[in-house]
Amino acid sequence: MQLATVDTAADVFRTRIVDPARELPRGVERVATLLRGVLDYSRRRVFTGGCFFAAASADLDSKPGPVADAVRDWMRTWHGYIESQLRFAVDGGELSPGTDVERLAFELLALTDAANTRSLLGDGETPYRFAADAVRERLIASGADAAKLGALA
Repeated sequence: MQLATVDTAADVFRTRIVDPARELPRGVERVATLLRGVLDYSRRRVFTGGCFFAAASADLDSKPGPVADAVRDWMRTWHGYIESQLRFAVDGGELSPGTDVERLAFELLALTDAANTRSLLGDGETPYRFAADAVRERLIASGADAAKLGALA
């Protein structure tokens, strides 16, 4: 039952965040849309406790077992997907050559994770605005054209 819950949550995430972004070309516009999607997913409380995977990760991060493994696998897949989209952006000349995509992905996802956590602690909408602004600024600092980051405005 718990594994089915993880699978269902992953399907909801893909349907609400990943699938709509796949309509855009690979690169910074898709990355911006994905990360805006994550912020909106949390803000709209698709799951009562904000992001299902953030909550499950906090609960299961130090525990063994198939459910924790499923959450870890899904998180690795999600992080890898963001890294690959950033790599496409570098290869396509949308981000500066030599951009450390692993680190940039870490930073961008840390911002969305922090927005989810802070909002749950009672900080309302402010964390989402801060995160969107910081993600946008970080992408611009990495060479992105601000005109392609409209999803984060």
